[in-house]
Amino acid sequence: MAQHMERVMPAHLKQYQGSGAHMPARIEHEMTTQMQKNLPAHMQEYVEPYMQQNVVYGSGSPASSQPLRKDAPSAQAYKPVQTQVVLPNNNSSRRSLRTTTSSFASDGTYSQGGNSSNANDNEYAFIMNPAKPPKKPLVDLAGASMFKRILLVVGGLVGLIMVVTVVASLLSSSGSGQRDRLLEIGQTQQEIVRVAEAAEEKIGDRTLLYKNNTVRLAVSSSQQDIVQALSARGEKKLEKRLAAGQNEQNDAVLVEGEQNGKFDETYRVLLQKQLSNYGLLLQAAYDDSNASEQQAIERAYNQLEILLEKPSTQP
Repeated sequence: MAQHMERVMPAHLKQYQGSGAHMPARIEHEMTTQMQKNLPAHMQEYVEPYMQQNVVYGSGSPASSQPLRKDAPSAQAYKPVQTQVVLPNNNSSRRSLRTTTSSFASDGTYSQGGNSSNANDNEYAFIMNPAKPPKKPLVDLAGASMFKRILLVVGGLVGLIMVVTVVASLLSSSGSGQRDRLLEIGQTQQEIVRVAEAAEEKIGDRTLLYKNNTVRLAVSSSQQDIVQALSARGEKKLEKRLAAGQNEQNDAVLVEGEQNGKFDETYRVLLQKQLSNYGLLLQAAYDDSNASEQQAIERAYNQLEILLEKPSTQP
């Protein structure tokens, strides 16, 4: 056994063999571990007695005559080390002492007892996850004087009035634009009917005359729906507003056609131009109209398609 230790033991451990000097627990543990790893299996049972007689107390020391210690430490068990930890809390007060146990295992690792990892996490939660300060209100009237409170209330009312005014202005502007579009449709209808009535006595072609009468009756019927829509939007003095759309250039074109002996041809071109412009106005006003207005515009447009695509003939 001694020869084996002399051969395999590291130099910093050989000095403790038979020296009789006090051996730290760490050195004793290292020497025991070395012997257990290198000795044959049949000699493992002599490791502890050998350590007690020849290493721990030394072969030549006075302590060698003493009996073997029954509670001598071994590689499998070591006396626990008691530690006390004082942890601060959020209020900077001191908590009660917490005892933890630590020891060396047989493989040289260090283990610590006490509370579980979850408990430790809870202990330090105030450091890793500090409490968030409460959010301050947007308007804090606490401690404000009565004058400041009145100013805040008045300012809020003024802001609310401004918002309502802007929204009302936008809505009014949108409604006004749609009312103007409907009024332009009504004026165009009024002008188509007026020119058709003026040209009726001068038309020579019977097919054109029949179409002229059909256009006049259809447009007059659609105009009633548009007038109702304008009245619902608050438009007043409709007769005067509708008559304001009269176009004197149309009269000049017909007079010139009559003088040139081409009245029917001139009127046919003018009527087609009026109807095409009328259709564009109906399309532009449809999207921004309400439900009842859209129905009126759709009826007028369906009548217009018949007048434009299918030439009228005498029954």
